[in-house]
Amino acid sequence: MPHIQAVSILNIITMKSILYFLIYLIAFLPFSHGQEGQLVLTNKSNGKEHTVAAGKKVSVYTSESSFVKGKLVLINSTSISIGKGTIPLSTVYSIKARSKQVQNKGGILTGIGAVFILGGVAAFGAASEQKDNTFDFTSGIYDATGIGLMAIGGVMTGAGVINLAAGKNYKRSVWKYSVRN
Repeated sequence: MPHIQAVSILNIITMKSILYFLIYLIAFLPFSHGQEGQLVLTNKSNGKEHTVAAGKKVSVYTSESSFVKGKLVLINSTSISIGKGTIPLSTVYSIKARSKQVQNKGGILTGIGAVFILGGVAAFGAASEQKDNTFDFTSGIYDATGIGLMAIGGVMTGAGVINLAAGKNYKRSVWKYSVRN
């Protein structure tokens, strides 16, 4: 019997280590990138700001049908460059980009969803171990818990991946463009 308790304590210590590591990643990963110049997109109606760091991939539309894709280079406070050409901010029709806030939200949702999926897998493992020994009511509870956790984790991970992949279209009619160094 003491051997089983030692294994349980070891599992608890390992799970605590994993939990602390995940909390560390969620807390400090958004701040791990360097501070460069930023393109600041300010909502004209409510003043809410979104930022796009220099070097991020964006699509800049100079009209409804003409656009340039590439990495954002900040030339000065009134001009940007995508690829070879320089584009004055006053001629930009819209900018499609993923802001830092959207990227952080996508990363956090994906991470938390993965934790739920792992919890569901652990619940299934506990259910199969319970079924091997004796079948009783608790193995069914573990199965249901595993299915629920994996479903929630799948939805959260999917939402996180969509947030990471999708960009927002910032039109000049709604957003004011400026450069912050």
